[in-house]
Order: sequence, then structure tokens, then C-alpha cells
Amino acid sequence: MAEIIYDCPRCGVKKTSFDINGQNFIGKDSWRTILELYSICRHCHKGTIFIVKQINSNRDITKLIQNSGNVNDLIEITKYVNIRENSTDKPPEFLPKDINEVFEEGIICKSVACFNASATMFRLCLDKATKELLPDDNIHGLNEKIKSKRLELNLSQEALADKCGLDRTYVSLIERSKRNPSYLSLIKLCDGLEINIKELLE
Repeated sequence: MAEIIYDCPRCGVKKTSFDINGQNFIGKDSWRTILELYSICRHCHKGTIFIVKQINSNRDITKLIQNSGNVNDLIEITKYVNIRENSTDKPPEFLPKDINEVFEEGIICKSVACFNASATMFRLCLDKATKELLPDDNIHGLNEKIKSKRLELNLSQEALADKCGLDRTYVSLIERSKRNPSYLSLIKLCDGLEINIKELLE
């Protein structure tokens, strides 16, 4: 029986043996044959589907399952089918690489009903996408303007935070120039302070 040596994604054992119980032809990447291999871990006895590519043009792998012994020298294991493939959600097209990676993590969290983590990832996408719209530091006294306008409206930090849907500690950090608000937070603050964003950034 053909076998491969790889880290098991199901039980976490490193460099364990898998028996190849089935294969499926996916296609070709230039001259390289691409297969799905249904494999059983000898440690936990659970199945994993590995995606593999041919690494030697002179050694055909279309009948890989018929080999006897280890076949790692014939293939490159590119990935395994996991929870990522269970979600039908896909990132929007043409996202920058760093945002796309975070978005995909958000999809994974969402697919396993970890909604708080998913929301955090999607929020981080928005922060990354809008970062260039904000000044790098406390330009033109942005943080002081927020505090001054809050006092002008006779609002406490807690009242402003509640009005904007933000955390009071976050508002405090912004006013003390310990944090700069994200673009979305800045919009919320402008709504709460009854001021337009252009006026605040001038």
C-alpha cells in the first residue's frame, strides 16, 4: 500500500505515516499532475484529503495509489482540505494581500460559529483599508479637538462613548494621544460630537 509521511492535521502528531486509500485527479499545473489523496493517519485513524503535485516530470503519479511503500519522493504536498473549504464565503476580488489574509481568517472563524473572532477580523480589514485616510499622528491637535468639542457639549467621556457606541477607555486613550482613532471610529465620534469630519481634520 502507498503511504506518505506528513504532520497530521487531525491529531497534531508530527511526521506520522498515512495510508493512501484513494486518489482523485484534479488537473495539471503545466506538466505537473495534481491529485487529491484520501489518506488515513496511522496514529489517530482519521482521514485527511491532501492536495499533492508531481515533482519529477519523468515519474508519473497518475497511478500513485498502486505504489508500494513511501511515495514522498514523488510528490509535493501543497495543502490539505480543512475547515476553510467548508465555507462558501469568499473574499472580494482584488483585495491587497494583507487584507485578504485577514478576511480569510474571518471567514474561517465565521464557518465554525466563532462570531466574536470573526467580527474582530472583519473589523481589522476595515481598519487596514481605511488607515491611509487618517493622519499618522496627532496632526493639527486632532485628539485635543475631540476633547475640546466633548467639553463644549458638556459630555463626559462615558456619555460620549455611549453616544458613539465606543468603549470609554478607548475615548480616554484617544483624548490623551495614546491612540489614534480608526476611520470608522472617527466617523462615530464626529456623529457623537455633532461635527463633520472635514472640520475635525482641518
